[in-house]
Amino acid sequence: MTKPLAKSPTKGRPAPPTVAEHCAEVWETARAVWEASADDLALAAGTSRGVLEFELRPLFELAALLHDLGKVNDHFQRLLGPRRFGEIPRQALRHEAVSFWMLWDGAMFGDWLRDTLGETDALLTVLAVAGHHRKVTNDHGVNEQGTGPTLKIPLHDPQVRSLLDWAARLLRTFGFAAAAPPRRGARTVDLVTDDPFADAPAVDDSFAACWQNAVDRWAALGKHAPKRRLALLKALLIAADVGGSALPAAKRSPAAYVRDALAGGRLSAAEARAVWEASLGGRPPRPFQREVADRPESAVLVLAGTGNGKTTAAWMRAERYPGRKAIFTYPTTGTASAGYEDYVFGRGEIAQALIHGRRDVDLEGLWETAAAEGKDRPEEDADQKLEAFELWGRQAVVCTVDTVLGLAGNHLRPLAGFPGLLSGYYVFDEIHSYDGQLFGSLLRFLETFPGLPVLLMTASLPPARLAALRAVLGDRLGEPVRGDAALEGRRRYDLAPLDDEASAWGEVEAALERDEKVLWVCNTVADAVRVAADAAGRGLPCEPLIYHSRFRYRDRVDRQRAVLDAFAYADPEKTRRATPGPALVVATQVCEMSLDVSADLLVSSNCPLPALVQRLGRLNRYAAGDDPRPAFLLPFEGYPYKSNADDARDKELQAEMAASWEIAGQRTTWNQHELAAELDRLAGGEIRPAPSDWLDGGPLTQPGAIRDAGSTVTVLVHEDVPAIEAALGGPPPRGWTRQKLAPWTVPLPTRHAGGSAPLSADRIAGLPVTLPGAVDDDPDAGLSWADPQSLARKEATPCPADVL
Repeated sequence: MTKPLAKSPTKGRPAPPTVAEHCAEVWETARAVWEASADDLALAAGTSRGVLEFELRPLFELAALLHDLGKVNDHFQRLLGPRRFGEIPRQALRHEAVSFWMLWDGAMFGDWLRDTLGETDALLTVLAVAGHHRKVTNDHGVNEQGTGPTLKIPLHDPQVRSLLDWAARLLRTFGFAAAAPPRRGARTVDLVTDDPFADAPAVDDSFAACWQNAVDRWAALGKHAPKRRLALLKALLIAADVGGSALPAAKRSPAAYVRDALAGGRLSAAEARAVWEASLGGRPPRPFQREVADRPESAVLVLAGTGNGKTTAAWMRAERYPGRKAIFTYPTTGTASAGYEDYVFGRGEIAQALIHGRRDVDLEGLWETAAAEGKDRPEEDADQKLEAFELWGRQAVVCTVDTVLGLAGNHLRPLAGFPGLLSGYYVFDEIHSYDGQLFGSLLRFLETFPGLPVLLMTASLPPARLAALRAVLGDRLGEPVRGDAALEGRRRYDLAPLDDEASAWGEVEAALERDEKVLWVCNTVADAVRVAADAAGRGLPCEPLIYHSRFRYRDRVDRQRAVLDAFAYADPEKTRRATPGPALVVATQVCEMSLDVSADLLVSSNCPLPALVQRLGRLNRYAAGDDPRPAFLLPFEGYPYKSNADDARDKELQAEMAASWEIAGQRTTWNQHELAAELDRLAGGEIRPAPSDWLDGGPLTQPGAIRDAGSTVTVLVHEDVPAIEAALGGPPPRGWTRQKLAPWTVPLPTRHAGGSAPLSADRIAGLPVTLPGAVDDDPDAGLSWADPQSLARKEATPCPADVL
């Protein structure tokens, strides 16, 4: 075997690194990561750097040095070499599984590693190595197709020997009595054998036995298993591997980049102050905002409704934590983009990032508007466009909450950005909207990192969730900061029930004749489409705008902008509309957080009380005193709030819907304080921190869910593929990523009237593609599954090859 390579040769680029060179680059990155972030890690984890230097650093550096040792095998090297026409080389085992095998099997180097580190530390090291690509499951099946009859692992290869000798020297610097690693010969293993007299077991038996041994030894540790230490080790190794792989390719020194990024991605007090002062426009902060900023506890809960200036208060609190980056998290891409636009966008003096799966679409819209105003884009180094590092070097990050809490599910973005997450001051906004799994993941994050400063914000919070926060945070959490009493005491809403939509139309038509802005919120897309069609046939003084999720993302962004423009104000005091005249928006639940509008009249289908409070937050937002505006509640039953006698959560939803109907039936006016009191009366079951694939997975390392299972699937439409090819430059090479495909994505129900969703077997960048003719596409109503009677069930025309 020639010198084993770590990466594929690419025409026109420098020669790829050997396995030893790549391992050295990752080790160099790991050392730089440790030096730059160990103090942050100690503070976040509630321990001392001395403990981490003893318990974690040696294993981290060792794992970084040996993580790709398993690439020295004939299957992996054949993947990187020249191929005959039609040949598709395959591996019997992934390279990280081979690395694990080499380092745990006593016949290779396992006995040496256990003798040097002790069993537990050796086990932590090899499990981190096995999991650094997040593909470790309990399925030990060996791929036998296209691999040849044997797997050859040249344990005597000079690179293997040099890396192990280096590892021994490294461990001696940490005080371990590391003997010289044993010299082994090449190991050749049959892939499969049924011969009971074979000299050695086949790969599937030998590797599976080795893996099961590690799993059993982990299980034997029981409650003493160092789960958090293993999770931290996995996160650090994944971050170092991403850095050590990407930075040299971008012609950056890993050590220099890491030092600069992790040191520079922090806000000064003056920079934080400049953000909130700009948002106030010369006005003094409110007492409520001062209280949020000055609270001494490391965890603060804000319970305040619309109009209190919570986000400005959050930026004021950032001034309390100089030397940290501000990380603002939101539950949806829409709210994240809005938070970025309102506070961070265009501030060239702050290294900033908007991070979510569709951010390129949202950013392009922001920059089109900014260009018209003569603003320049902030300079961005090409290397820093590598998304994995935006959490490292940015002073302010605005993102979906999955970017942070995805740690619990072994998601790549937070694992690769882990060193940057450790220096954060965190703002978790709209936490009332988290589903049960996501809220449990928040609790687990707060439990795991007791030293991180956090600000939790919402208009209201059910008592069960407040109790769960108190149980996890203990004395880190003081009493909640309530909104401004005068603001929350203003009577904003005149709430009443109506018998049917016919009654509602009379109210809507009268409001539009007065040139008012009307928001009608439905519980399903089908209802929103129907109501909008009804409106279009009524001869109203304005055309209805429909806003829901079943549009291609680029079209949805355009619709959101049109809605915001229709309701916009021309003055900071919010007294004069930018676009005079009537407006009618028919929307679904997506408006509850992503639309920062103030309607003059609200019509809503009945919904759980927390959702109703959010919808009321889109009505009369800027009332200067007691000036209630009408809100009407319509009867509703069924999906998505259908009761199921065997489902505790559905029973809670029914109770919450009954509470909404009850308060509407009082036919009186309401303020935010009174609505919050109604929410406090809702009962709820005990809430505990959620299980975590990252913390609880032990030997297993694979991505998992951090949100409750949804009822939609994000797809590409078959008929859009030619337009995508034209826009992205031909059939998909590896450049077709999810981020680039985001403008064409659309969420559709996972179930179809004819059964399961009509999807092709083909995927593009991991995204499913619909069958031809499976989708009805209406430019006004959005996309929906075609009538099953007219949908021909046939195999799809082959789509471009799968990318990822």
